[in-house]
Amino acid sequence: MKQYFKCITSIFLAAVLAIGCSSCADDDNVKGDVSTATEEIEQTEPTNVEPEDTTADTTPAAPVFGELEEREDAGEAYQDKIVFVGDSTTHHLRNREVLSGGKDTMQVWTPTCGTLTLAYVLTAKILYPETNTEMTIMEAAGIKKPEIMVITLGMNGISFMEETNFKAVYASLLQGILEQSPNTKIILQSIYPRAQSVHENYASITQDMIDTGNAWIRELAQECSVYYLDTQAILKDENGYLRAEYGVEDGIHISRDGYLAILQFIRTHPIPELV
Repeated sequence: MKQYFKCITSIFLAAVLAIGCSSCADDDNVKGDVSTATEEIEQTEPTNVEPEDTTADTTPAAPVFGELEEREDAGEAYQDKIVFVGDSTTHHLRNREVLSGGKDTMQVWTPTCGTLTLAYVLTAKILYPETNTEMTIMEAAGIKKPEIMVITLGMNGISFMEETNFKAVYASLLQGILEQSPNTKIILQSIYPRAQSVHENYASITQDMIDTGNAWIRELAQECSVYYLDTQAILKDENGYLRAEYGVEDGIHISRDGYLAILQFIRTHPIPELV
């Protein structure tokens, strides 16, 4: 629990960093959804319990941090428990029809356009598929209370957000989700790699930036006591870029084969206590 509260310090910064919303462009348009903008408690010890008080604490504990390791494939039953939250690289899970329900899947939480920039994630509205209404991620978490949530954010933002801003907004999102749904197990997924050659609209996002962002996400997962999944590792070629068969023409988004590889990686790196 001590590590869980290390992320709270960052949250106070988020209020001034994440006001406003980014506009949505057509996600399948080549101009896409990746922003190219260039601007932009210490925890006190709990009160000691009297020795004679043996009442169990019923407050849900934060999940213990762990970088998820390879295990036996947990299967589609595990996969079907997951809600996927993120930007267009998550949005296309629906378009590629790789989840239960295909294009009508209830497992994908993204804005209707697919665009979701980390800097504005606290106020951005996702389409909650079960009621077809727009709301914040935190509001949706309070309604659904998903068992597992995989979050994939940072591609939209890594080109202009500094480490402090990046972590503060992300930490505030995690805190907000867990306040609404304290038993949800959260997995922070690494930002997917880009191809060596990308469309000019994405030229400001370098692979070095993505690698740096993934280091921040790994650290944040530990500080906030949630899980981390290093999916990028299986998507990279020998040069450290997105493998050709896993990408599409723009060099940023993922092919159907790429999503199938990602989902298999998620299933073979499950949360241990849920399998």
